[in-house]
Amino acid sequence: MSEEEDSQLPSKEDSEVLPVEEDEEAEIVTRASSWSGPLPSPRSLREFEEIVPGSADRLITMVEKQGNHRMEIEKRVVDGESRRAWVELAARHGITLVGIIASILLVVFGYTPAGVILTGLTTLFAAVTYLIGRILDRILNQPSEPPSQ
Repeated sequence: MSEEEDSQLPSKEDSEVLPVEEDEEAEIVTRASSWSGPLPSPRSLREFEEIVPGSADRLITMVEKQGNHRMEIEKRVVDGESRRAWVELAARHGITLVGIIASILLVVFGYTPAGVILTGLTTLFAAVTYLIGRILDRILNQPSEPPSQ
């Protein structure tokens, strides 16, 4: 519904009830309008401005500040997730590298069975953490399904 049509709608004060004769039919006409968004409708904003001069500008400024605040929070969340992912990756690689170096040193110093076991455990750790990470990414990044009705 356009703003012009909306402004032509009768308000409650403008509407009137007409008597209906017994043999006449009555027609009921109902009009509704809705508005969605962070700001009130332009008509309501105009009415606010008429009642309290400067209120429209204050409302718009408030919505802009809230939008900027929300974007800043989202940016922090994304940056934090990225940093967490890099730290996690570095830690997994670091642990794997330490395990491989320790395995090599064990074999070099004559502890071959222990070196082989540690190599297997290090490889298993690397594979399991990789698979768990993939599974969690798939679960967390899966679009949520709407509830069935």
